[in-house]
Amino acid sequence: MEKIFYPVTQRRLRADTHIRELTASVKLSHKSFIQPLFVDEAITEPRAVNGLTEVEVDTPSSVLTSIEQSIY
Repeated sequence: MEKIFYPVTQRRLRADTHIRELTASVKLSHKSFIQPLFVDEAITEPRAVNGLTEVEVDTPSSVLTSIEQSIY
């Protein structure tokens, strides 16, 4: 006699609370992301980070300006 393979159904995935949390759909929003901030006290002007587009190493004074701009 031949074995019949039945795929895992969504009902089985929702049977247990722990399994539900593991298989839950992920919903991302802009509040889920973190902006990388790099500060170097030895520099006098912000400079670009190699390999990361639109990311700069900031000075202590310019990092405050970046934070204020990203909040709003």
